[in-house]
Amino acid sequence: MEFSLLYPKGVKPENHPLSAEAVNDLSVEYICEKLSGETYEQNIIRNIMINIERRPEVIRYRRDVFDDIFHFPKLRERIKELLDELAYLKELEKSVKDNTAEPIWQLINRLHELDVYVSCISGIYQSLSEHDIHSEGLLELKEFVGSVYNQNGFEYLHDDIKELVGEIGQVKSLSIGVNLDSRLRPVEVGIVSINNEPFTRPGLLSKFLDFSSKKNEISSGAGFHGMTKIHMAGKVAGDDPLMRNLSRTMTEMLGSTVRQLKNKLSKYTNVSGYGLTKMIPEFIFYIRWSDYLEKVRALSIPLCKPEISDSDKREMHTTGVYNFKLAIQNVSGTKFEIIRNDFEFTPEHGIYIMTGPNRGGKTTLTQAIGLVFLFGQCGLYVPAETCSFSPVDSIYTHFPADENKTVNLGRLGGVSYAQDIAKKYGVTIDQLMKKIDKEDT
Repeated sequence: MEFSLLYPKGVKPENHPLSAEAVNDLSVEYICEKLSGETYEQNIIRNIMINIERRPEVIRYRRDVFDDIFHFPKLRERIKELLDELAYLKELEKSVKDNTAEPIWQLINRLHELDVYVSCISGIYQSLSEHDIHSEGLLELKEFVGSVYNQNGFEYLHDDIKELVGEIGQVKSLSIGVNLDSRLRPVEVGIVSINNEPFTRPGLLSKFLDFSSKKNEISSGAGFHGMTKIHMAGKVAGDDPLMRNLSRTMTEMLGSTVRQLKNKLSKYTNVSGYGLTKMIPEFIFYIRWSDYLEKVRALSIPLCKPEISDSDKREMHTTGVYNFKLAIQNVSGTKFEIIRNDFEFTPEHGIYIMTGPNRGGKTTLTQAIGLVFLFGQCGLYVPAETCSFSPVDSIYTHFPADENKTVNLGRLGGVSYAQDIAKKYGVTIDQLMKKIDKEDT
């Protein structure tokens, strides 16, 4: 399945990366860190943002997808749940393709792969059907998963997987016998029995000899004593000699079950859910931004869905525009008054010269305009009351060296920095900022 929530059908990505200087001057890293505490997710969001999109049809496509995800919190929550399943599906891909694993584990991993695939298709289709979505991207996704969900083969797949998962799930424990040599070294290991109950002290273990009462004696029978956790993190079942040996024995002892598993799964050789896993980064991008902008709007800080004009119009009109990093500070709990401005670019007015004292807001406003274009061309809501713009080819910045050093500090990003200064002079942050503003004027 070739499908994307970032690009319309038939449209291929075009990479137009921002310069490292622009990425720094627009504080992209700082913003991404606020959206997610996971480095993996920060990198996903950053990579989408810095490869600036300049085709109006692609920008509108993204904007509408974001609009749907933002407006339906329940849809967003369901997608978050599916992300865990999709991530598990991605891990299963590695184990299913591992030719060194024992056949029984390949079969079981394939069973779980199809089980998660069925769950994801059902979950996506049902969640999209419950909401009045309008975006081309989500409507096409709904059409795709709907075609799978409603076709005859899916019903059989669903029933077969449910039956097989139930049957395999009956195996709860193995009884293993280990023979030792005269020096108490293990020389042979084998499965004594396959059980439909886990070993527990009150139940099954009570049927074994109470070896604990004979700690200093050698048992005359094959007793059982104690349970130790096995940690398989990062391992595929069957990737060590002991498990390989036990796997072969299990295959023999579960002969009819393994044959049934193999026969039923062979009907679905062409079914794969890995196409769905390619959407993980796109879902993360839209969801993390939706979650954060919801916090911004909850503080009555304006956000708007921008109108995208054709590129040849070469214009941009905004009212109530502000620097998004001030919104971040308010979300973080530090209250800053947000000054909004009206701003526009037209073919007649495409260059501005801005003057003023240090800390007078020149960097704040300049950065704000750059972020409007960056957010808008990512398909996001923009920090303004109203906004319409023509996409730009790129965003170029050139802040003086001393401002580059503090682009994430001062009023915009350095709460800890401001707190240190305020503490040094024995004042609150608000008192410090009022004093700075008074001196600037």
